[in-house]
Amino acid sequence: MHSQVWQRLVRQLKMSEHHWAVWVFGTLAGVLIPILLLFCGALIQLLLIGQHGLAQGSASLMPDHLRVGRFFELDTAWLNAAGSILRGVLGIVALIIILIALECIALLTCYRSALHTSLEIAVELQRKIFGKSSALALEQGLSGQQDAMQEMLSVQVPTVRESVSQWFRVFPRHLVQAVLLLGLAASVHIWITVLAFVCALVVWMLHSNLESARRKKRPVLFERARAASEQLSYLCSTAPLLAFVHDQEDTKLSYESQLSSFRQSQFQLADGGTWKSPTMLFTCAVLSAFLIVVVSIRFLDESSDLHAGEIFVLGSSIVLSILSLLRFEKTFRRYKIAEPAVDRLASYLEQSTADTRRQKRMEPKSILQSIVLDHVTIKNSSGQKLLEDLSATIRLGQLTAIVASQSVQANAFAELIFGFGRPASGRILFDGVDSTDIDQSAIRNFSLWAAAPGPLVHGSIEDNLWSVGVPDATVDLMTIAKRMRVYEAIQNLPDGLSTLVTPNEDRLAPDSLFRIGLARGLVKKRCLIIAQEPSVQVKLTTESETLSAILQLKDEKTMIVVLPQRLSTLRAADQIIVIHDHKVAGIGTHSQLLEESEIYRHLNYMQFSPFVEKRQG
Repeated sequence: MHSQVWQRLVRQLKMSEHHWAVWVFGTLAGVLIPILLLFCGALIQLLLIGQHGLAQGSASLMPDHLRVGRFFELDTAWLNAAGSILRGVLGIVALIIILIALECIALLTCYRSALHTSLEIAVELQRKIFGKSSALALEQGLSGQQDAMQEMLSVQVPTVRESVSQWFRVFPRHLVQAVLLLGLAASVHIWITVLAFVCALVVWMLHSNLESARRKKRPVLFERARAASEQLSYLCSTAPLLAFVHDQEDTKLSYESQLSSFRQSQFQLADGGTWKSPTMLFTCAVLSAFLIVVVSIRFLDESSDLHAGEIFVLGSSIVLSILSLLRFEKTFRRYKIAEPAVDRLASYLEQSTADTRRQKRMEPKSILQSIVLDHVTIKNSSGQKLLEDLSATIRLGQLTAIVASQSVQANAFAELIFGFGRPASGRILFDGVDSTDIDQSAIRNFSLWAAAPGPLVHGSIEDNLWSVGVPDATVDLMTIAKRMRVYEAIQNLPDGLSTLVTPNEDRLAPDSLFRIGLARGLVKKRCLIIAQEPSVQVKLTTESETLSAILQLKDEKTMIVVLPQRLSTLRAADQIIVIHDHKVAGIGTHSQLLEESEIYRHLNYMQFSPFVEKRQG
């Protein structure tokens, strides 16, 4: 992979340990094919010598040498045939079987190594993307990278992986194989080899021209077939009505005309491809016949020393080398097609991030009053606006709900409060201090994120409540669990607080997991909590207990920002910030917004009305 685009990406990656195996076994597989053909040619020559002896009624003697081409001579002494043609044949057959076995092993190892290399590169890319996205989070935010991240992980990384896998299946094997086979064919008869490749070049150029014309013509055929199909449908549905306009025979003639156009365009679209076109088949047949005549004349020439074994080697070498070159050319085109994906990944990984470690910034221990967003505008990685001219105030001891027409905008708002995403304009003030003057680790130390899965980590319930903090003997975890309405759920686990759980814990309901996340806020005494409510529908009692846990945090003079999924939470919120079309569309309580904001009424109806079908996003 020597193109500049690929080199940019390769410099970002640690190459797989399987990389060397691709080269070694790919080269070996390419070398073994010409050797296999040489021994097959020698075998054919030996069989013809034996047959000639039998035809004359006498046993033929084993020749001292078996020659194939100008440079390969097999000394038959090491076959240990003792002058027997049969023993010599059996010896060469045994060698051919061994070579075929080695070729199969080399191919299998090469293919597996290519697969492992491509998978390791894909894994390394995903690891690099994960690290880079975390590094860029402070500047671009998380939601700002979402579209680019999804495209890279779902499209570009698989494209690179498939391209790498195909490339290492072909290179260096087919390139080595093509070069050696060309040399082998030239050693048998250089001018026939040149002639064969001139013919192959003619066929390739003809195929390229026909394929180019075919690609230009297909969109026209597709459009013609579509138009004919629509017209046929129209005539079928309106034929009785058209009888009131003109004669039925005219309608039938029109229908037959459209049917003929439809049949013709579909027939042309269903062709077998350029290779199966009459022009290509005729050209290939003529050139093949021409080459067969040339080889036959040379073989029957009394002055020629070509034998049947060499003819076999010559023909096989030319055909296999052409096929190898075609395979290499096809893979190289796919390799070039993948370059835009490679360029996008390399550009993303090459993005520089500001080094904030040397910058002295403030490290407040908590928020005492409020967070103010003052005319804030942020953009995603493509430069498109996520939030525009957004102004809002979030106060301590207040429950704030964020409602947006697009979830990515609500998430972007929450991320701004956590310090993710550098505003393109405007500022974010923590107790009057600009967020750019506050160390992000300080924001992390007084903030907490709670979501439907908790989120939990591997460990006990007690470990999850303390998270990375140092346990405090003065804190009664079970008392906090009761206040957060999660006491019974914990008690029902086999070992209570000591029960080991995993991130995908299924013994606890989503609301119980969410309340454990909220309880973590009390245990760690966080003053800012952003909570992403569970989206599952539950009983009213369960919903009420979850809301009670949220309000318990509010009573602790905690600043709570909720991404709500339930109407009861909106009714209990001190303020609701409505975001639509990237801007703040309204701020107020639930009752105020229902009265004043048409956007809010619409969003409420779409999310909570029993008459609207809920779609899983």
